[in-house]
Amino acid sequence: MSKKYSVQQKIDAVLHYLNSHDGYKLTAKKFGITHTLMKQWVRQYRLHGEEGFLNRRPTIHRTLAFKREVIETMRSEGLSLVATSMRYGGIAPSTILKWKRKEEKGLLTGLNKESSMAKQAYRPDLSKPDEEKTREELIRELQYRRAENAYLKKLDELLRKKAQAQQLKKKRP
Repeated sequence: MSKKYSVQQKIDAVLHYLNSHDGYKLTAKKFGITHTLMKQWVRQYRLHGEEGFLNRRPTIHRTLAFKREVIETMRSEGLSLVATSMRYGGIAPSTILKWKRKEEKGLLTGLNKESSMAKQAYRPDLSKPDEEKTREELIRELQYRRAENAYLKKLDELLRKKAQAQQLKKKRP
């Protein structure tokens, strides 16, 4: 389960770490967080100050060139995911890892659509009379109607079976 921490909690923890002789683990224990999260907060604070803890901007769609630049910088300078994340303004390390894996598989080419949105379903154009439609449009509409008919028949069958099962339950004491 993910726990959100307020900006003030993060600043308090980081300032305690920086102004005391406690290490990451002891400071983390005092504030009820993991030492790796404590390290991340300290790095973030050192790079960006208190602004690094402010709420992130809305999702930004990065260009293909930007993604390649991030991956190339990480490789050429031998940076870790976290270090790369900090250098490029706090992009989530998991996001950079996804880009890297896509690039390794050859999927970061720009030819592939990166959207995970489903393809829009076909809807027949009812505004055109059948006489004006092309052969391909008529075939596509026929396929659509057949699929729709099969779906409705299956739905009807399932509803009938459900009703029969409920009637059997009512008859049993």
